[in-house]
Amino acid sequence: MSDVRVLVVDDEPDLRLGLRMLLRGAGFDTVEAASGAEALQAFDRAPADIVLTDLQMPGMSGADLLVEIQRRAPGTTVVILTGFGTIQTAVWCMQRGASHFLTKPFDNDELLRLFSRLGRQVLASREQRQSSDVSGFVAEDPRSLRVVVMIRRVAPKPVAVLIVGETGVGK
Repeated sequence: MSDVRVLVVDDEPDLRLGLRMLLRGAGFDTVEAASGAEALQAFDRAPADIVLTDLQMPGMSGADLLVEIQRRAPGTTVVILTGFGTIQTAVWCMQRGASHFLTKPFDNDELLRLFSRLGRQVLASREQRQSSDVSGFVAEDPRSLRVVVMIRRVAPKPVAVLIVGETGVGK
């Protein structure tokens, strides 16, 4: 999980430290921020794969941070952590892209199971994106260039493709 970057955002230093130690102990590359504004600066310097943020913070709330993270990097996994969870707030956050809504106090083992699952999803998604990259193809012939264009269109889709040609043409 060392390839999965987690940004922990909470205005309580002890909770931030505890979460950082817990997640680093599980192998995650963990960075922390004390506020929403600080989190955005850290995110702009080095985007996180997963953002774990407190909901209630002075200044920018976790809900505002969620919206801004989704605007900057749609699809980033955001987990909301709060001691003041209501169903309305949870629904609002989920509708705006939060992947999970956890309440304090939380169970460390449950949090680690969740982050292990999220980390595996991040790695699988990254691997899928890399395997669909066709930038390594080299072609000069117009017919081969058309094949490369077709590959780029089809690569992100979950379909089987059969490429045929004469022996020795580099299928």
